[in-house]
Amino acid sequence: MQTLLQLELLEYSPELMQRLTSSLSAVLDSGEPAEVELRAASIWAVELLRRSWPPEVSTPPLAILIDFYLWDYAIAHRDQIQNCPIHRTRTIYY
Repeated sequence: MQTLLQLELLEYSPELMQRLTSSLSAVLDSGEPAEVELRAASIWAVELLRRSWPPEVSTPPLAILIDFYLWDYAIAHRDQIQNCPIHRTRTIYY
């Protein structure tokens, strides 16, 4: 989610941003509205990115491949995204 935020493909509400930046690693309980919304928004952002793929370039990649790319991007650009807020959630859904 940090990558989506850094690339401006996702935007947090001021309230959520405050909550996430108020501690080094905010904990969101699994299933709480903010956590579910973040998870759903990240899935939808990747799907919208996939749908916006230019047809003249090639067939759009699968959403999971875009997700893998975003993960690799986050590792490669760690310095750029380190200032984006992060949350922690104990769940099986990530």
